[in-house]
Amino acid sequence: MTISKKILIFVILVIPIIVMSTELYIYKDIIDYKIISLVVTNFFGLLPATLCAYYTFINQQNMILEFMPFYGIIFTSGSYHLCDQIQYTGSYCTILNPPYYMYLDFINSFFCITTVILYLTKLEYVFENHFRIKIIMYLTHFIIIFYLVIYTSNKFLPVYYTSSTMIPFLLVVAKHKTKYAEQYYKNYKSIYFAIGVVFVTIAFVAYVCTVYKKYEQEKDYWWLHSFLWHTPALLSGAFLLESLTDIKKSFFGKCFQIITCNYFTSSVIYTCIPTSDDDKNDINIELANELVC
Repeated sequence: MTISKKILIFVILVIPIIVMSTELYIYKDIIDYKIISLVVTNFFGLLPATLCAYYTFINQQNMILEFMPFYGIIFTSGSYHLCDQIQYTGSYCTILNPPYYMYLDFINSFFCITTVILYLTKLEYVFENHFRIKIIMYLTHFIIIFYLVIYTSNKFLPVYYTSSTMIPFLLVVAKHKTKYAEQYYKNYKSIYFAIGVVFVTIAFVAYVCTVYKKYEQEKDYWWLHSFLWHTPALLSGAFLLESLTDIKKSFFGKCFQIITCNYFTSSVIYTCIPTSDDDKNDINIELANELVC
């Protein structure tokens, strides 16, 4: 991948962060650290989004469907929390009617769950045209979550939606359990999965306490939602996606390589094979960049 393409991809990836940071700056006189926390903790969505982009652009896997909701969550959740806290004033927060900021946040948040579950189901293990099937499932579940949020939104919505999401996947896995067992044994990375499950558990407990225990009415809601829901929920997506990636170049491995390696310039000296008497004493010196880990 050329340098120009890498720069373009980087710019695209950070657009949501630039937009939301700009809005925070614009409203800096009427917001506080609580609102900033509720918005900025959504930036963790860039990690799973970058992971999906990495595997897509190096042509190891097509993860564009997984990329979209994690990329969008920075916009949708960040916008909802910012605009809700400032009572939907100002130019940015008047673009949409107030309820739609909440709807977009809910739809995108639950759709992130779909992407992880659908990816871990690994339809390619049993279906030749798995990508087409995945698109159909994405559209189906998007319609389901859209309908539930817009028309029947209540505190039991996650139960309805998760059931409608999990049951088809569990049926597929149960029917082809032997093939799944073989493939999971070869590609499964338990340490990443364990870390992902820990983050999921923290997020789940925080969500239950917030919604079912009415903690959203408490003065400490901001840090509960920011650091025990946003942060672990988004980080869990990255670890769960990486836990079942049958790849050659690991995303986490690449990140570790970039962090722990450094570039230096070394001289490589070689002597040309003489083709005539005039060339016998020719020595060429070449400078090369090498990556040392």
